[in-house]
Amino acid sequence: VSADRSGPVLEDCERPTRRMLWKWVSRHRLFNLGAGACLGLNVSDPTRPLSMFECDVASPLLWWRCHGNTMYGASEWKVTVAGRSVVVKKNIYHEWKRHDTPREGPCSHPYEEIHTLLGNAQGYPCVFPFSYNNKWFWECTTEGREDQLHWCSTTDRYDRAERWGFCPPRVAITSGSRTRSCRRATSSTCTPSSPGPRRCPPAGRRAGTC
Repeated sequence: VSADRSGPVLEDCERPTRRMLWKWVSRHRLFNLGAGACLGLNVSDPTRPLSMFECDVASPLLWWRCHGNTMYGASEWKVTVAGRSVVVKKNIYHEWKRHDTPREGPCSHPYEEIHTLLGNAQGYPCVFPFSYNNKWFWECTTEGREDQLHWCSTTDRYDRAERWGFCPPRVAITSGSRTRSCRRATSSTCTPSSPGPRRCPPAGRRAGTC
């Protein structure tokens, strides 16, 4: 499935493009990397209720969930196909499968919340995607920082609230069949004059959550 600003369409998976890359982000939203927008459901538009929208709009509805390999939104509208177009219907069940996998569905790899360290966000989780310098980021970034430390915003638009924190590196700890994510980071450098986050943590402070 590929996406542009008008909406999602079916494409040949053997000829991948960036517009065929989708990522689960905060609040059960589905972000398209190529279009830089979220899949949304506008039930007030009967001609094309399924389309791509800015990820911080209050309406239409941007959340999606899965039942097995069927994906649905508000009022049980289900994502299905009509010709080459990807549409929503209430009475048709369509199963989706990730390309080059035996049975992985669209929700096989759900979004994992990342809590921030230091910064001024008081440990609040990252919000993805977030807008910074008129660009949407769907993962932690070093943009705007000369020290190359990864950071994120804890609001949809950093330039409005300027709430941010560092993103900890992840270490997978496996115990039997259970895997959990442990995060730990050390920050000893900060560049207050960089165009990124403007408030810097004290040098040498450590923080971690597990």
